[in-house]
Amino acid sequence: MEKIFDLIIIGGGPAGITAAIYASRKKLNYAIVYKDIGGELAKTTFVENYTGYKNVSGEELTRIFEEHMKMFNPIIIEDHVSDIEKHGKYFLVKTHDKTLETKTILICTGANPKQLDIPGEKRYASKGVSWCATCDAPLFPEKHVAVVGAGNTGLTSVLQLLDIADKVYLLSKYDEPKADKIMVEKAKQSPKLEILPQAMIQSIDGDKFVESIDVKLKDGSTRKIPVQGVFINIGYDPNTSCLNGLVQLDKFGRIIIDDHNMTSQPGIFAAGDVTNTPYKQIIIAAAHGANAIIAIYDHLAMMENKS
Repeated sequence: MEKIFDLIIIGGGPAGITAAIYASRKKLNYAIVYKDIGGELAKTTFVENYTGYKNVSGEELTRIFEEHMKMFNPIIIEDHVSDIEKHGKYFLVKTHDKTLETKTILICTGANPKQLDIPGEKRYASKGVSWCATCDAPLFPEKHVAVVGAGNTGLTSVLQLLDIADKVYLLSKYDEPKADKIMVEKAKQSPKLEILPQAMIQSIDGDKFVESIDVKLKDGSTRKIPVQGVFINIGYDPNTSCLNGLVQLDKFGRIIIDDHNMTSQPGIFAAGDVTNTPYKQIIIAAAHGANAIIAIYDHLAMMENKS
């Protein structure tokens, strides 16, 4: 093993990159470990709600973030973290070919939107298929769209889309949407909304872009619905496989954090979409990264005072 780091940042999305910038400015002895830069941001077609950028591709915004981070010459380890262990009063972070010892850890590993695993889903990703209405709803003015998933996230998408699209189909696997009643009642007031109860999307079809979906209805029949957009809101899978039970997770598998981004394990912090924060947005993940580093800096100062 090499020297003991003050901090290891795990993850190269907006939370991790912002954390690295703040850690550099705080003069922390740290390294950032990631396999892929940008996370979900890098897969986003257009970003129109990140302060300072009226319209920028996710790929370009990722490049700008990375360039800013690298300006400080951080130690970057492009590898996958396979394991984290408590090691006395410090921690061991293990990658494919390295073992790093560190006083603190910041987990910024993000979460992946759950997939439907149906024909056309991957083919039309960013060509009409989206997992984020906040990001992509403005791309569908006067269009027909479908929302898959009738929990709070799905109804949030519906309410956003009702202000923009001409027609919104809500596909629910239940008889009634499971979102908060106030959201459901507000959505039902719109003549643009059609709810399809106990409906299962079978495929997404089109040419260069989405043109229709095949839906199996409650009575067993199949209906082809012309749409130009499909928003999939069936939940997220947080990337927490390396934690090995070190920190407390909520019922959805997300890392529980406090106001200082501290987990249940002193010395391990978390930021961004991997946490139990209710909203998944680029700017929120970036803010988490900044908040966490300030808290980690204070935590390290307290460790020094106790030693």
